Amino acid sequence: MIGIRADSHGTWLSGYPTEVKMKIIGVCVAKDEWPLLAVAVSHALINSCDEVIVVDNGSSDASLQGLKFLNATTFQGRIHALSYLGKFNQAAITGAAIQFARQLGAHFVVPFDADEFLVMANSISLKKYLEGKTKGLDGQSQIDSFQVFHVNYVVPRSFDIASIESYQQITARAIANQKNVYLQRSELAQLISNGSVGFFDNHFWNFKQIPRADRLIFLTKGNHQTTTKTRTFKVPAKDIYLAHLPFSSRKKLNKLVVETSFASHSSIMQNVASTSSLDQIWNRVTLDDSSRNSEIDFYHDVVLQKTFEEVLSKIGPFWELIQGFKKSSVTNELSGCSRSIDLFFKTLVEMVETYLGKDFSDQVQI
Repeated sequence: MIGIRADSHGTWLSGYPTEVKMKIIGVCVAKDEWPLLAVAVSHALINSCDEVIVVDNGSSDASLQGLKFLNATTFQGRIHALSYLGKFNQAAITGAAIQFARQLGAHFVVPFDADEFLVMANSISLKKYLEGKTKGLDGQSQIDSFQVFHVNYVVPRSFDIASIESYQQITARAIANQKNVYLQRSELAQLISNGSVGFFDNHFWNFKQIPRADRLIFLTKGNHQTTTKTRTFKVPAKDIYLAHLPFSSRKKLNKLVVETSFASHSSIMQNVASTSSLDQIWNRVTLDDSSRNSEIDFYHDVVLQKTFEEVLSKIGPFWELIQGFKKSSVTNELSGCSRSIDLFFKTLVEMVETYLGKDFSDQVQI
């Protein structure tokens, strides 16, 4: 097992000296998200992160094989792919991954899902933005975590996660309505069913966290909250936001409807599905061929679309192979992870679950 190291960066939870160059590592927990995951990881590495840790929680698709390919052909060692087959708890797994990122030298961690893309709205780099707010990396900053807005986007009805060209069609940014935020899930489901509340309204959380890696910070509620009180800087949406594709495919919509889960969105969707067909729901959460949908308030924003340009340029030449990968017996060792790192990661998950308590549970988000 890898031990906790003490080096020029300081000990396990110490700050960083001012001369250390900032390092940002993305953390993504995923299962059966290929090839959307390929786009999300590539987007993070190109637009915001130096490296990315992907924790695969038992995919039946080609996620690990595909990540190994991307790491070898395009990103030269910047992807760390781990397979964790234990009990799913997003907070525990993310917490362990954050500590692993700390061992890799991270100063900040950007947690994201396979359907989320961090956008720097004013073209400033994330690194420069964070440096400007923390005034260097001396460990004396009063900011523990950055809170960024979580913004939903609406995909065209023809959107296909397996088509590289489809990502250039994403421009519709939903305008969230905050009404009825605190209603019970069954009540919300009824209001969504009758059309008085929209699918894209922020019923629960409209922000996510970017924590410092050198502080003992655990994220919860789908990375929307911290478990302990932190000094948080609320980033204006005009500067940075996390673009989200909540309904990226019929397959995902169907999963939300049929999968038994305590997740808020999933339970609401199951209630809505009891009064509406899958086709009806799909038509309500996507844009038609003329980029219209009378049930959704949105406006066209090309900022997210522009962030995909270099992504498509970089992985486009390999896309036919990327999206065509099938499940194979790729092990952690083959995906760039030694046995000792895998054991280290497993131990960290157990530590986080113990720290958070036996009754701790997390909320899975769409």
